[in-house]
Amino acid sequence: MSNCDKKRKEYSDDDSSNKKIKTSKLTDKIKNEIEKINKVKQNMYNEIYANIRRNNSLRNEINKLDKELYNICPHNWVRDYEQFSYDSTPKICEYCGL
Repeated sequence: MSNCDKKRKEYSDDDSSNKKIKTSKLTDKIKNEIEKINKVKQNMYNEIYANIRRNNSLRNEINKLDKELYNICPHNWVRDYEQFSYDSTPKICEYCGL
């Protein structure tokens, strides 16, 4: 066994003993508080993910409506000077805003 392997083993043994000491210091009260906080965090993450899914759903619906507008509107394309571009000035429909 090389010196590096011996050191790795020593460190790994130390880590496991430290974890045991740390967890043994936790009282039931602290464990319950930790669980409560983790549940609150998980609920917040679930709410975030639900909002992300809702946001994506709304974006998809907007895209469908834009496609419908594109197909229905007779479009009169004019330059949109409010938008800055290094290339050509972007154009926007005077009627539907696409």
